[in-house]
Amino acid sequence: MFENSITLLLLVAFAPSEAAPCLASRPSTSASRELALPPLGGEPEDHAPEGREPGGDDPEDEAVERARASEERLHRLALETMPSTGWRTLAADRALLIASKQCGSLRTAGREADAALDWLDATFGELRTVPYTRAPILRIFETPDALAAYEPEDSAEFAVLERLACMSPDLPTLFPLTVNSELLSYWLDEHCPDLMLGLPGELNLGLRSWVMQSRFKGRRVTPAPEDIFVDSVRASSQQGEALDLRAALTVTRIPAASPSFDPDDPIVPGALGFLLVDHFLAPKSKASDEVRQTFLRFLVAIRDGLAEAEASAEDPGPTSMEDMQAAHQRVTTAAFESTFGAMNEEAWASFEQRFRKEYRLR
Repeated sequence: MFENSITLLLLVAFAPSEAAPCLASRPSTSASRELALPPLGGEPEDHAPEGREPGGDDPEDEAVERARASEERLHRLALETMPSTGWRTLAADRALLIASKQCGSLRTAGREADAALDWLDATFGELRTVPYTRAPILRIFETPDALAAYEPEDSAEFAVLERLACMSPDLPTLFPLTVNSELLSYWLDEHCPDLMLGLPGELNLGLRSWVMQSRFKGRRVTPAPEDIFVDSVRASSQQGEALDLRAALTVTRIPAASPSFDPDDPIVPGALGFLLVDHFLAPKSKASDEVRQTFLRFLVAIRDGLAEAEASAEDPGPTSMEDMQAAHQRVTTAAFESTFGAMNEEAWASFEQRFRKEYRLR
């Protein structure tokens, strides 16, 4: 069980999202609307907020109108290009789901997509760079082979909005992992697409694995059990690897992923990052409010640092991988120094003590 769970997790975390198979949603009594809409013709209409005429003077309102118009146009395109038979759709509050009828009911998947996007908006609100998060198109296939045969629209804008998933009876736990991963990457693409480039490697993998395995309900989240990650960190310590929180919050290199797992040596790549994210974000975590806010300010500092570095780059031409990694490391180091690094020794000691006590680490 341990090997299977972690292998599935890493398949989703490291493989391209559009290639990852997943399972159909579970039955639900949700009141979401399951649709079988005909193709929609005509041009998209701009919808102004109630009580306002389109094209007002408020730049934020205009940005919202443009985003909604884009969303409506791309949703219309998705419906127009949907096969005429054998497919169904569901218009959830925050996403448009299109799936083969063999995938079963879409109600649970729609409800959970809404909840995950609500949680992302509420949790990472400080990272938002646009006032409106467009509703993604989640296209679900009945098998991995059907997904592989799909030919998407030749449109960069449509590709950003569309996310692909599929069923696989042999991998039942991969569906929620994949959908949560898709929604996390989609939300980041909407607001701060370069953030993961500057995120420390442990946090990069830890954030993805934590979000993928959590369950969302409204703006509440039920985190995944952390036992296997605690065991991994303990195993690393027993092998002589120091538990270094400063390094975990500064080094941008992604932890290496082993292609196989020895049950007698359960080292999980990104385990420390998973526990840090859990400490920062889990509702019942023992982290102080100050540390939680410091984590969010750390993410904002990375986002802003990457934007500033890109804007000030003198040569926009090709750059070597080594130079790019060095640039990302400089941004991450500066972000750490302005947030976690600015904590005095007493505050840092308190943070580290709370973290170790919560996960029973020496």
